[in-house]
Amino acid sequence: MNTKIERSLAMQRSVIKVMEKHLPSWQNIIELKSNYDDLVMNFKKLADCEKELKIDSANLYSEEEKSRVELIERLFPVASVISVFASDRGKRKLYNLTNISYSDLEKKKSKALQKMAAGLLKRIGKLAKGTDESAQRSEKEQTHVKTLSEYGLTKNHLQALETALDSLGEDVKKIKKYLIRREANKRKANSLILKNERILGNKLDKMMALFKNGDSPFYNEYLSARKKENKAVQKASASEKGSAPVKPATGKKTAKPTVKKISTEEPPVTGPDHSGEEKA
Repeated sequence: MNTKIERSLAMQRSVIKVMEKHLPSWQNIIELKSNYDDLVMNFKKLADCEKELKIDSANLYSEEEKSRVELIERLFPVASVISVFASDRGKRKLYNLTNISYSDLEKKKSKALQKMAAGLLKRIGKLAKGTDESAQRSEKEQTHVKTLSEYGLTKNHLQALETALDSLGEDVKKIKKYLIRREANKRKANSLILKNERILGNKLDKMMALFKNGDSPFYNEYLSARKKENKAVQKASASEKGSAPVKPATGKKTAKPTVKKISTEEPPVTGPDHSGEEKA
């Protein structure tokens, strides 16, 4: 889960809670109410995005891995038999495509396995289309299928391979759709965060000045809610309250090493002076 979204949601939730608690103090201020309504609307949309982003994808990847293993199981015997067939008939390209070990197949990712399986099926005519061109090739293709049966490769082997290929293809599509949807929700969430940061920083934060003296509990609780989960607001409020000297602390740390360097450089300077006196 995106920690930026979580942090922003927590801060906005705290602000909304404070605003609802002190509703009588500001409900008659039209501009403030309008800004608050926009804030709540964006907050609800952001919460929906968070739910989408929290969807567990482990099951999708688990199913994809099962389909990948199944395709390997179906592809290996077909490839092995065809490699023998190709070797006997001097079909070098087909042999190079199918001469592969089980361990090498296991190393291949889903996309590579899909490409190899689809290529094999096309080469043996299983994916022939009903066009005139394919019709002209059909006799040769049927001859290949018939010939392959002599090597122990049946239509059942090819159908099982095709089914496994389709299954993996579906699982890969599901993951792709999930990733596209996830990225869309991330972009939407970031956009909503930006909108509410503008509403808070440019409008509500400034209008809260109305309550600094008249309703200090409301004002202080609002500031506390803003600082609780929003680091940017923490830094801004710290500088306003005079706690900016916290920053120079880093300067002090860098200043100490420079003092040490000066102290270590002094002895070599005084050394030559003493030697000069002895010579005099």
